[in-house]
Amino acid sequence: MTASTIVPLLSLLYVVGFMSRFAAHIISDDLHNIGTFYSEAGCGKGSQYFVAEELDHESGASSIVGTVALQHKDAGTAELKRMSVSKSVRGGGVGRLLALTLVEHARTVGFEKVVLTTTSAQYSALRLYGRLGYVAHSIGDDLSDIGKFYSAAGYGKGSNYFVAEEFKNGTSTIVGTVALQQKDAHTGELRRMSVSKSMRGAGVGRLLGNSLIEYAKDVGFTKVVLTTTSAQYSALRLYAKLGWVTVGSEMYSGMRMMRLELDVEGREPQAGAGGSGGEAGRVGKKQA
Repeated sequence: MTASTIVPLLSLLYVVGFMSRFAAHIISDDLHNIGTFYSEAGCGKGSQYFVAEELDHESGASSIVGTVALQHKDAGTAELKRMSVSKSVRGGGVGRLLALTLVEHARTVGFEKVVLTTTSAQYSALRLYGRLGYVAHSIGDDLSDIGKFYSAAGYGKGSNYFVAEEFKNGTSTIVGTVALQQKDAHTGELRRMSVSKSMRGAGVGRLLGNSLIEYAKDVGFTKVVLTTTSAQYSALRLYAKLGWVTVGSEMYSGMRMMRLELDVEGREPQAGAGGSGGEAGRVGKKQA
């Protein structure tokens, strides 16, 4: 294959990757209503959906091996969404080709900035985005104002923020966090579950989860829901042990998002519930 070329064909714009057997092109519509979410008519200036195809030069056939979308956010900003590459071609430059095609399109239509959201577990994707010039920022508006997002006064009955502390030599260190946020009169949502790497496997996550559940019961919630990705294997095992069940899933930005639900009233009491972690630790509600 020769150097990069751009060949218009009907309503499709082909971008042929150099030294590659792949091509990326814009799709304006499909059976899943992409036109509503990723077209200028449906979602604003510059919105588009791209696919990468693997071309078989002998048969002339092609197959889709990757996707990415650009969605308008405001006059100067677009969002990268739906990045996904087939396992069989990962490492072959497909993701880079898609991302570069998207960035060039964003520049051409006048966007000043492209943003995206992904999880810390997406190691390969994060490396790719870093090489392409994306800068990581933690999504932390809520953490900079815990009183607003995780307190009864700021976000409704039962909302609260918990920390797990480890005690050593008379000092304490925060080794885990979790938050409960009110969704409606009877439902809370578990958010911000995090445990320090050095303490994983030591029961900190279980202690935090049990403390949150007991608190939810005390303030009158009948259900606690949460959302996580299918890649969070350890977290999913922990949630299952604590009583959560999977009630649904959906794809978002190339990741499967799992929706879990816990029946607070029907849950059997478990050892380790409550606010004390024995000699090594403690869970307490953070004062905002």
